[in-house]
Amino acid sequence: MAEEKKRLVTKKDLVFDAILTVVLFAFWYWVCASHVPSIDPVQIRFWGAFTSACMTGVSWVAWQLIRVVYRRQKELRKGE
Repeated sequence: MAEEKKRLVTKKDLVFDAILTVVLFAFWYWVCASHVPSIDPVQIRFWGAFTSACMTGVSWVAWQLIRVVYRRQKELRKGE
Protein backbone atom coordinates (compact mmCIF):
# COMPACT_ATOMS: atom_id res chain seq x y z
CA MET A 1 0.00 0.00 0.00
CA ALA A 2 1.11 3.51 -0.71
CA GLU A 3 1.68 5.80 2.23
CA GLU A 4 -0.73 8.68 2.61
CA LYS A 5 1.16 11.98 2.40
CA LYS A 6 0.26 14.88 4.62
CA ARG A 7 -1.30 17.79 2.79
CA LEU A 8 0.82 20.91 2.68
CA VAL A 9 -2.25 23.20 2.51
CA THR A 10 -5.33 22.65 4.68
CA LYS A 11 -8.83 24.15 4.70
CA LYS A 12 -7.86 26.29 7.68
CA ASP A 13 -5.01 27.69 5.60
CA LEU A 14 -7.38 28.57 2.79
CA VAL A 15 -9.68 30.50 5.13
CA PHE A 16 -6.69 32.38 6.54
CA ASP A 17 -5.50 33.08 2.99
CA ALA A 18 -8.89 34.49 2.02
CA ILE A 19 -8.81 36.90 4.97
CA LEU A 20 -5.20 37.81 4.28
CA THR A 21 -6.01 38.43 0.61
CA VAL A 22 -8.81 40.88 1.48
CA VAL A 23 -6.55 42.71 3.93
CA LEU A 24 -3.70 42.84 1.41
CA PHE A 25 -6.03 44.14 -1.30
CA ALA A 26 -7.21 46.94 0.99
CA PHE A 27 -3.62 47.79 1.88
CA TRP A 28 -2.40 47.80 -1.72
CA TYR A 29 -5.45 49.84 -2.80
CA TRP A 30 -4.70 52.42 -0.12
CA VAL A 31 -1.07 52.64 -1.33
CA CYS A 32 -1.74 52.52 -5.09
CA ALA A 33 -4.77 54.82 -5.26
CA SER A 34 -2.78 57.66 -3.74
CA HIS A 35 -0.25 57.38 -6.59
CA VAL A 36 -2.67 57.55 -9.54
CA PRO A 37 -1.89 60.73 -11.51
CA SER A 38 -5.49 61.85 -12.01
CA ILE A 39 -8.10 64.03 -10.38
CA ASP A 40 -11.03 61.98 -11.70
CA PRO A 41 -12.34 59.77 -8.84
CA VAL A 42 -13.49 57.05 -11.26
CA GLN A 43 -10.01 56.78 -12.78
CA ILE A 44 -8.40 56.76 -9.35
CA ARG A 45 -10.67 53.95 -8.15
CA PHE A 46 -10.23 51.93 -11.36
CA TRP A 47 -6.44 52.14 -11.57
CA GLY A 48 -6.03 51.79 -7.82
CA ALA A 49 -8.14 48.62 -7.82
CA PHE A 50 -6.52 47.24 -10.99
CA THR A 51 -2.99 47.76 -9.66
CA SER A 52 -3.80 46.49 -6.18
CA ALA A 53 -5.37 43.34 -7.67
CA CYS A 54 -2.08 42.58 -9.43
CA MET A 55 -0.04 43.29 -6.31
CA THR A 56 -2.39 41.17 -4.20
CA GLY A 57 -2.02 38.27 -6.64
CA VAL A 58 1.76 38.44 -6.48
CA SER A 59 1.66 38.64 -2.68
CA TRP A 60 -0.70 35.65 -2.52
CA VAL A 61 1.54 33.50 -4.73
CA ALA A 62 4.61 34.46 -2.70
CA TRP A 63 2.82 33.57 0.55
CA GLN A 64 1.80 30.17 -0.86
CA LEU A 65 5.35 29.40 -1.95
CA ILE A 66 6.80 30.41 1.42
CA ARG A 67 4.25 28.29 3.30
CA VAL A 68 4.69 25.13 1.22
CA VAL A 69 8.49 25.31 1.20
CA TYR A 70 8.60 25.93 4.96
CA ARG A 71 6.31 22.98 5.71
CA ARG A 72 8.22 20.67 3.38
CA GLN A 73 11.55 21.63 4.95
CA LYS A 74 10.05 21.07 8.41
CA GLU A 75 8.92 17.58 7.35
CA LEU A 76 12.34 16.75 5.94
CA ARG A 77 14.04 17.83 9.17
CA LYS A 78 11.73 15.50 11.13
CA GLY A 79 12.49 12.66 8.75
CA GLU A 80 8.93 12.14 7.55
